[in-house]
Amino acid sequence: MKTVRNPSRAAILTFLASFFLCAVLITFSIRHKSRVESMAMERVIGEKSARISEVLTRLLYKTQVLSTLAIENDGNIERFERVAPAIVDDPAILNIVIAPGGIVSHVYPLKGNEQVLGYDLFGEGEGNQEAILARERGQFVFAGPFNLVQGEKALVGRLPVWRKAAEGEKAFWGLVSVALKYPEAFAGTGLDDLKKAGFDYEIWRINPDTQERQVIVRSSREYVSSTGYIEMPLRILNAEWVFRILPVRAWYTWPENWILILAGIFISTLIALVVQNNHELRHIHNDLESMIQTDSLTGILNRKGLFDRLDGLITEKTAFQLCYIDLNYFKLINDIYGHHIGDYALVAFSRKMQEHLGENVIFSRISGDEFVLARIGDPLPVTQCDSFWAGVEADFTQPLFSAGSEAITLTFSRGIALFPDDGNTVDELICAADRKMYAAKNARYAVEKRRRHTDRFLP
Repeated sequence: MKTVRNPSRAAILTFLASFFLCAVLITFSIRHKSRVESMAMERVIGEKSARISEVLTRLLYKTQVLSTLAIENDGNIERFERVAPAIVDDPAILNIVIAPGGIVSHVYPLKGNEQVLGYDLFGEGEGNQEAILARERGQFVFAGPFNLVQGEKALVGRLPVWRKAAEGEKAFWGLVSVALKYPEAFAGTGLDDLKKAGFDYEIWRINPDTQERQVIVRSSREYVSSTGYIEMPLRILNAEWVFRILPVRAWYTWPENWILILAGIFISTLIALVVQNNHELRHIHNDLESMIQTDSLTGILNRKGLFDRLDGLITEKTAFQLCYIDLNYFKLINDIYGHHIGDYALVAFSRKMQEHLGENVIFSRISGDEFVLARIGDPLPVTQCDSFWAGVEADFTQPLFSAGSEAITLTFSRGIALFPDDGNTVDELICAADRKMYAAKNARYAVEKRRRHTDRFLP
């Protein structure tokens, strides 16, 4: 079964770093696009503000004609019915009104506006504060939108009319006004073009009657506060409006932005996968190296692992002692108890042996029942070396394991070679240690043979 490794730390850090870099680049791209869009909105809002002011001012200045009509005739407005149709020459004009003393006396067209006649522009009602302001300031005042007395909503411009009085003074005569249909008055301003350009808009003011925010005109979509917008003051004569423009689509609704984000995730993932793959390859390489250099039965170094380590020490001219170990009577264990017991004996021997080994010691199995132990460093004193092996051999006098009802003990023979005294290559050192080991083994067998022979003739 294939082992699935968890993502490495390097792969995770690589993904985070690359994703962060991609995120920075994507953010820069989106912000750059937003800045370009903001510049476009500033240009558009400037153009449309000028257009709105031009259209409304042209319509509202019809009051100048009415004012002239009243002044030239010394307040006699008998020609109103003949002149009015020429003044109301735009479908956006709802009506024109003449109000001597603030009381409406003439309105055109009369049809639909009958309720306006006799209305006191200075009395109670919506928009009348602007009428009073026009009289007090003596200037044209633009108001609205608000509900007229006849029920319609309109934008209204009111101009105070002054007549010459005695001694060169001026006397207030009344008001003339033009009411524009709402929202039809904005038809010629080109606001609908903003939608085609990808923008929504909103024009608002603070209502002087309620002191609350009043939306004058907006696009079909209601303003979304979380969307970035550009806001500029829009001054129409005396009226102070605010023109707000915002993109129809937020940055997260643009497909190209999501393509960039997905591309960033893909690139980051791809880079992380490459790093993870290299990490896996290194692990596989290390595992293979370990398998090549490790004895599969005992888990210690094998012949190749030993030779690689010792060749490195020889190259570095590092002194070491090599001990060649061979188990005694191991073939009998295999023959009597079977190879599976023999394998168990090898594992038990290697584990027991490792209990006595400290640092700077290399332990390996180079063939069936042959082991090599190498201690890195200068040779130990003879007494210390003898004490170590005496302790090891004493420990091995105890049974290592049981085979059925029999307790199994293991003994071994050993031979020692020194680098560089006994050889300059691993093979030379092993051969030298092997000769000493077999000499010790033969001497052991001879002693055991004499003991058995002597025991046979005991009285």
